[in-house]
Amino acid sequence: TDNFARHLAQHCLYTSLKSYPTHGVIGCDRLQGISLNNIADRVNEICSLDLDMYAKKANGRNMYDSDNRPHPIGRCLSVTFMQYTVTTGNGYYYISSGAAGYAGMVSALDAERSSTNQPFNIDSLQYTLSNAQLTRLNAAGIVCCKESTTLGIVIVDGITQAPATSVYRRLSTTKIINAVGRILKEVIEPYIGLPRTLRYLNAMETAIKSALNKVVGVLINDYSFEIVTDSASSRLGVVKIDYAVYPAYEIREVRNTITVTENAINQ
Repeated sequence: TDNFARHLAQHCLYTSLKSYPTHGVIGCDRLQGISLNNIADRVNEICSLDLDMYAKKANGRNMYDSDNRPHPIGRCLSVTFMQYTVTTGNGYYYISSGAAGYAGMVSALDAERSSTNQPFNIDSLQYTLSNAQLTRLNAAGIVCCKESTTLGIVIVDGITQAPATSVYRRLSTTKIINAVGRILKEVIEPYIGLPRTLRYLNAMETAIKSALNKVVGVLINDYSFEIVTDSASSRLGVVKIDYAVYPAYEIREVRNTITVTENAINQ
């Protein structure tokens, strides 16, 4: 009853914890025959998927967090539903599901930029989804493309497979937290192996503040952290640091209100 998408998400989570922040991208299977009915059937099929994005043990049972709840891992994965032709330049071509193209696009974006409404550098899509279908797919956490009148082909919404109520549903949040995580690792790593004295703890605190202050107004709007000291951790040589980060969320929509007036307006 398991699926490869969930396995990929768990692999990316483990890699993020052990070595380097990692995000997975996987595409939905390509349509063999493109027709309105086939597209509608595939949208229904995708929207009814239950990928069960929770960490599992080797025996298939859920892992639980400190609150005894299943541990969600969907923030580590994006699922694409699109289809276009890729030409390699030597006469060979293939039909892409968008996974590799989207992964390359996201990798090339600056850490503070979301993929939402950003141009997707392909020539054309093999099918067009209606607004109603795009809305349903986005609600299911699926990344899709559409034709923009001004920007060409763009990503409709930069989302992940995190729960709809989670801040990690936004790819921008995942990217920002991953970037902050990399910064903190670079700052803290030089202190490993040094004596656990007040001098070095204060120096580490200053280094963390300096690093986070540089990304305030760029990646995050605000932050706070606390170095937790207790005797048990001290004996084990462990330093615990609790962070709270307020990410800079992307602009998802601009709503204009235009009023018609009969009176002259003084400029």
